[in-house]
Amino acid sequence: MRGGTEKRTILLATVAACAALGIVAASLSGYRSMPLAPFIALATPSGWSRYAVWEQAVPMVAVLAAVLVVVLATRLWPWLLLVGTVISLPVTLQAVLPNTILSHTALMVAASGGPSVVFIAVLAAAQQLFRQGAKTQGVVVVALGIGAQVFAAGLTGTTWFAAPTATQFWHVALTVVGVAGTVLAIVTIKGRTDWAVANRPSARIITAMVGAVLLPLVAVFINSDLVNGTLGMSGRQLARHPEVLPAIIGLVILIGGAILCAIAGARVAFSTATAALTQLGITAPLMLALYSVAVDPVLGWTAAAVGVAAGCLATASRWRKHLAVGLAVVSAIVLVIAAAATDGTPERLIDHQLPVAGACLLALFAATATVMVASVARVPVAVDGLPASFGPLTSTLVLGGTGVLTALAGTDPDQQRGQLDAVHHTSIHAGLLLVAALLIAGAAAVTYLRAQAHRPGESTTHPGEPNAVA
Repeated sequence: MRGGTEKRTILLATVAACAALGIVAASLSGYRSMPLAPFIALATPSGWSRYAVWEQAVPMVAVLAAVLVVVLATRLWPWLLLVGTVISLPVTLQAVLPNTILSHTALMVAASGGPSVVFIAVLAAAQQLFRQGAKTQGVVVVALGIGAQVFAAGLTGTTWFAAPTATQFWHVALTVVGVAGTVLAIVTIKGRTDWAVANRPSARIITAMVGAVLLPLVAVFINSDLVNGTLGMSGRQLARHPEVLPAIIGLVILIGGAILCAIAGARVAFSTATAALTQLGITAPLMLALYSVAVDPVLGWTAAAVGVAAGCLATASRWRKHLAVGLAVVSAIVLVIAAAATDGTPERLIDHQLPVAGACLLALFAATATVMVASVARVPVAVDGLPASFGPLTSTLVLGGTGVLTALAGTDPDQQRGQLDAVHHTSIHAGLLLVAALLIAGAAAVTYLRAQAHRPGESTTHPGEPNAVA
């Protein structure tokens, strides 16, 4: 039984980790060049050119340092939160005080590494909560880590269609919440010497983490000249098919990420694959939903908040896996129906001025993403691989998969390209969600079979070790 002091510390640590995610939401709101980037791609470029890759060298160093801190001492996560918060502050200050030195390009590029550092620290906090036996609190922290990024996308809105809806108030309010969470984490955890210390990840997991952070640098060496020489394409042909280069780079990164997952081990590979499939499958639906509520921005971020809250409640339930599978199936069916009802052009939803329907879609997809990712959070805990799995490794697979999916835009060089190209392929994204749901259902089946094989009184884990699959 836990003492009252320990319960209070666990509660405060959970609140602190969740509140610190305000920094993530504030930093991502309106500061991404991509149409929709609800999920952090750790230390990855905003574009595919070699210049964009080198531009991210500073945030890449920050993320690499954060990874090493998590590896060496998970209990230092409050101080890692502090570092990430300080790095991220220029983004909010620039929103409040534009046209000053705070808006200098170099400073803003460095600040882009802050949210990733905070996110890694929050994952480390969840890892430590799991080790303390606070399993429900741990999965809720992971769920809110995903939900905060979805909410940030709701605040940002469709930036190519309308101005970002994230006002100075939201930037300041979320930053204040994040700073308060960071301070609370430091005050709460400092001096606690009785908490269980998580074991250091194995050398394989460490290698995979570092490799995942550095893998995007491969984009520096794959350029149009290399593609022209390898595939025999002329510069004019490559210009007429702009999706070729991102698809090739994405494929290389995706293969490299898969190899790194294999190196990390089965538990980490399973959770990473599930999280990556979920994020890849839900991004285009989220984009469609945000586009549908573009005429009513307040309704948009409200729906996102409701969906995230519902996802966190579902995550806290013992039926989280069942709910995750159910929501994935419902989301996939809704995508198919939306495509069929609009003759393959789901963006027609906005033409009919149906923001309420778009808000319902946004809430559904936000809840689905939140509970699906969090439902497998306990899998890598047994090997202390939660920060590695949901951090650099998942982001690498998402980055590579995003590049590969650009090839779905079509091969007709004369067709009109736009920000909603991915929305025209909802069947692919529905399929990705169903594959992720199948993996989650498989994990639930394994848990059930193990429970049947080992009757009460026969434990399958060592004392103090959490059930990593449950």
